[in-house]
Amino acid sequence: MEANIKLRAKEGDKVEDASAYRRLIGRLMYLTIFRPDITFAVTKLAQFMSDPRVSHHNAVHQILRYLKEAPNQGILLSSNSKFNLSIYIDADWESCLDTRRFTTGYCTFLGDSLIS
Repeated sequence: MEANIKLRAKEGDKVEDASAYRRLIGRLMYLTIFRPDITFAVTKLAQFMSDPRVSHHNAVHQILRYLKEAPNQGILLSSNSKFNLSIYIDADWESCLDTRRFTTGYCTFLGDSLIS
């Protein structure tokens, strides 16, 4: 997804086949186990599964294009890094335009390698 994209729940035209959108999000959620680089975007788009819009569907297709262009991405565990655990957390206050709730995120590193 684009870095500064702001998606709203009720903005734009509805998707004709909402069940196809839900199936696609479900498949992408399963893929996040092996591809943590898409986790934030997929969980953000999963918020709109009850009433998907065309803008949400376009964002899903952008994720699919990214996956097609970068098929060998994934978790790389470096054998040369130190054995220390680091966790970074970030919060974006009032980032949801519909509910004004905040969004949090975290990443966990084992040495120099991202593990979650």
